[in-house]
Amino acid sequence: MNYHRHGGIPSSWREKLGEFEIYFMIRYLIAIITGSVSILALFLTTKFPSLVPFSIIVGIWFLFLLASYLYIFQKSKEKWLDLGFLFVSLLSYLSLVLLIENTQLKFFLILLSGVATAFLFFKSPTQDLELPHEKKIMRRGTVMIGVFNVYALVSMLFALSLYFQMLPFVIFTVLGIIIIFYFSIISWQSYLALPFRELALFGGVVALVMGEIIWVLHYLSLGYFVLGLICVWLWYNLMLLIRFNLTPDGIIWKKQWRFLGANVIILFLLLFFVVRWI
Repeated sequence: MNYHRHGGIPSSWREKLGEFEIYFMIRYLIAIITGSVSILALFLTTKFPSLVPFSIIVGIWFLFLLASYLYIFQKSKEKWLDLGFLFVSLLSYLSLVLLIENTQLKFFLILLSGVATAFLFFKSPTQDLELPHEKKIMRRGTVMIGVFNVYALVSMLFALSLYFQMLPFVIFTVLGIIIIFYFSIISWQSYLALPFRELALFGGVVALVMGEIIWVLHYLSLGYFVLGLICVWLWYNLMLLIRFNLTPDGIIWKKQWRFLGANVIILFLLLFFVVRWI
């Protein structure tokens, strides 16, 4: 075995390290390019809001990311699930940018969409090449993006119910149930190696409970962003408790009581001292 003069590193190891460096550089480059495209596309939609140019921009944006994803992740076993998650995420950011009027906040969301896109494209094309610490980061990041997606999409549903009051709210409730079900399954699959049928059972229960909550929330005299925040807050806590319950250790209530108590206090303070009721 030939050793390099500096550091005594075997030449074969050095070659592998060089390959990994190139591999990660390519992944970083792909993430930067796709993230930049998302930022540019969302920014252009704010500058050209009329139907025809808006549709062209969004169409080119989606087609570019679709082609890029199918080419880069063609060997991935979870290609179609990840692709669906990517485009739901894009729709989430697009919906929030359309709803928000504040220029600074809109610009922040545009930058955030680029970060989320880059993060999802940075994922390794094959799970065999992922490092242990990288899997943790990707798992947690995916869950956080999913939580934000639920907030964005549910807020959009509350907003649409105000703009289209001629439609029965049950339509928006059903859509909310589907959104909650989808992201509950995605979040649990990131942590739990359980059959889909078992996860679907719990996901259905959570979705139905949250559907009832969505129905009740729309009677409150609050803005759609606040209603979306309350909804995703309650869903996240419920989803988290069920995830803990599905683990071998179960729910450790000594730890969770503090967490739940703090959430109740914060939610109370938010509703009565921060939020402005309409």
